[in-house]
Amino acid sequence: MLTSRIAGEQYDNAVEAWGEAGWARVARLCRFFDEVGMKGLRCPPPAATSSALQ
Repeated sequence: MLTSRIAGEQYDNAVEAWGEAGWARVARLCRFFDEVGMKGLRCPPPAATSSALQ
């Protein structure tokens, strides 16, 4: 049970980060299998990282 607005926001942020990390893994697997020749895939491009932007 969440007891404060701040606790609720922290929980929401943690759940969102977990989901984003999971979909990033799915995208990496998709690109891997696309590179090794699996047909019929439409993979998202890699996410830009701060080091790539510098």
